[in-house]
Amino acid sequence: MTAAALWLIGSGAVLAVLLTLYLIVQLNAVRNEQVINAAITVMCTAIGREPAPQRALLRAVADTLVAQDRAVARIETTVHELALRRSQSPELPLPLPEDLIKELLDLPEPQALVTDFLGRHGGPSTGTAFFAIGADVLETAIAEVFADLAQERSVELERMLDIGADGAIASVALAGLDVQPLAGLPPFRAPRVADLDRRAMAAVVLTLDKATRQQLRLATLLHGQAEALLRIHPGKQRVLARIRGHLHQVLRLPLVRRLKFSRDDLAALVVAFDVIGEVIDAATEQLANGEPARAIQLLAELVMPVPSGLPGRIFHQESLAHARPTASFGVWHRLAVARWLASSMAAITEGLAASHWFGDPSSSPPDHGGCDPELALGAKRT
Repeated sequence: MTAAALWLIGSGAVLAVLLTLYLIVQLNAVRNEQVINAAITVMCTAIGREPAPQRALLRAVADTLVAQDRAVARIETTVHELALRRSQSPELPLPLPEDLIKELLDLPEPQALVTDFLGRHGGPSTGTAFFAIGADVLETAIAEVFADLAQERSVELERMLDIGADGAIASVALAGLDVQPLAGLPPFRAPRVADLDRRAMAAVVLTLDKATRQQLRLATLLHGQAEALLRIHPGKQRVLARIRGHLHQVLRLPLVRRLKFSRDDLAALVVAFDVIGEVIDAATEQLANGEPARAIQLLAELVMPVPSGLPGRIFHQESLAHARPTASFGVWHRLAVARWLASSMAAITEGLAASHWFGDPSSSPPDHGGCDPELALGAKRT
């Protein structure tokens, strides 16, 4: 074989290798850009869409908990005003406790939100099992709030547990208004949602915060890659597009850099990312100020533009996993408020509440603003 033949064979082999490498690079580039295109498109669409069902459930539970705290603050103010008026006019008629707590009990029940979600998305055949989940959460709260009944009045505790078997908080709370109050005088401050276990609520906030930050980092990375695709010099882009067009006619390859997003889409994502960062910082501040329920609400209200696939599924699973533990705080809270209200109204009727809470009505009342939250009725000491 002559040298010329060997040179031709070698040149052909080199060209074949180069062509193969070119095809591999082009196919990988097309595949990567398809992934980026799909991810950016999904994230841009997610900004204006309704949240995923898992996120909507967590948002509904968090909104309910914050609404409970607001309703209880109004109940507390009304009770304190009644105590002062009753101390000045002992014959002043008192409203029924059922009327005072009505606003709180009219709010959506958090455990019902969870069981309704599970029954709606889990199939009707397993609805009974999902109903038992809500009833179990209520039973645990009854045992915690009415723990003193187990010592001497176990029959009353059994009655409360029987009423709670249907999984409705309202019926148990109304029945709790007629139960004999706790010994001693009630605390000045009504229970708040976070009074059961602040550490547990803080753990929920921190977990949601971590999941949100991880998704934000992933979205920022994809956004940076998308920006890199748009940074090609317009002149070079025209030349490369012309060359790829000729190759496309020969090799029938899909053209690279057929982007489905624009600079305006990326700019909108930048604004969304900045808002998410601000909300995360605000949630951190709420947690530091002792308001974990508001922190959960802020993180649940976020519209996170997550890409499709595994990252988005994990983020939504994290949201759903924290809906039921968060709802359990609201269940306990309503029963604890009912117990506090019953004890407070009994103390007002006996004329003991004003002197206990405010001291001598003729003197200036002490500052109760720094009342220890762990003194709230039924709260655990953590």
